Amino acid sequence: MLLSVCSYAQTDAIDYQTIITDIQNLPIKSTNIEVRIEVIEASQNGNVTYTEIHQVMTGINGELSLEIGKGTADNSSFSDINWGIPNYIAVSVKPDGGSIFLSNGNIELLSVPYAIFATKLGCEQGCPGADGKDGPQGAQGEQGINGINGSNGITGLDGLNGIDGIDGHETLNITNNIPQSPLEGEFYLDDGTNRSDGQPGFRYYSNGNWINI
Repeated sequence: MLLSVCSYAQTDAIDYQTIITDIQNLPIKSTNIEVRIEVIEASQNGNVTYTEIHQVMTGINGELSLEIGKGTADNSSFSDINWGIPNYIAVSVKPDGGSIFLSNGNIELLSVPYAIFATKLGCEQGCPGADGKDGPQGAQGEQGINGINGSNGITGLDGLNGIDGIDGHETLNITNNIPQSPLEGEFYLDDGTNRSDGQPGFRYYSNGNWINI
């Protein structure tokens, strides 16, 4: 398996995109696969709070796109997920004709879709309405006089060294720069500048052309 990207729309689901490859890192193209999504709370080794199954077909470049929250749930409810704590998504894939699921790793949800989180909140005095239009800009005020410089304070003692932080998660940076001298099969995450639909997404280099996926 290769890269995975989660994006959030104002709905009760999470868009999930990835590219499926075989053990030789070649894209598994136009193939029926079964995808298992598990939501894990608090840590990568936490309890599984939600499980669902998707039956999907990969694209012509091995790309996969689905909506987490719209699959067939397994004795759990997407609405019961506690979005107030860290959550991880574990993705497993069963190729067509396979008998077991193969892990595609865990992904931490670093932000929470607003529409999902908002359903967990109540408004005692009524929920806020939409933002109003910006008012006209006021006139610029007069510049105040400069205050006198204060005296330098004495240098404080050096503080103790803090403990090492945990390793960060490797991420794929979104960019508007097309890779120079790309290799066959190379891809990158475009911010929409170079895509015909103007939307962020993957671009795949094949036979001398960049293909939007």
